[in-house]
Amino acid sequence: MIVFSSAFSQAQIAIDINGKQDFCTLPSSTKQAESIMATLDQMLAKNKLSLSDNDAYGIVVGPGSFTGLRVGAAIVKGLCAGSKKDCKVVAISSLALLAEEYIVKYSPKTDFTCILNALSGYYYACKFSPDGKASAEQLLTAQGLQSLVGTTVGLEGEGLAQAEVCLTPQVLLAKANQMLRDGQTVDKKTFAPVYIRKSQAEVELEQKQKSKP
Repeated sequence: MIVFSSAFSQAQIAIDINGKQDFCTLPSSTKQAESIMATLDQMLAKNKLSLSDNDAYGIVVGPGSFTGLRVGAAIVKGLCAGSKKDCKVVAISSLALLAEEYIVKYSPKTDFTCILNALSGYYYACKFSPDGKASAEQLLTAQGLQSLVGTTVGLEGEGLAQAEVCLTPQVLLAKANQMLRDGQTVDKKTFAPVYIRKSQAEVELEQKQKSKP
């Protein structure tokens, strides 16, 4: 399996093929569209592997960076299209990834809410039970964020939540492997990023259309 995350400022790659594992986190200054495939090629070469050895992909589909999500989805779809194997794909929620790491580290006894900064005064949120069952993902304003009841869990460094977790390539791979074992695969041709929030370009277009006589 090869797993990608391009939903956040730091892209991550994990490989688990023929008993060989390798992990990489790219610097936030890296241009993901240009560097992810080059880094993957280096990781495969270092481990004497090739894309033809792989038969499954994992990808974080969001919510997160609009551009990053599109880059990751395009990479996985392209790799699947170019493979001679019938590759399986698992689509990972970024909020579920936060929840998974929080459960592993803290073994919560009550419901909790994972949150991510959506920028421009908005926040992505999803409530989880102690065993990881998720409610619907939603977009909150700052007021909505402040009204949340119970423990909040966020990404390390964002400073939004009561508890923070660090998402590593190892966490990413563990979640992807779990989903693959559970048969939680998606159509490799039609899966799409989960945006929740409209892009600024979409908002501006809607405003222009509304202002037309």
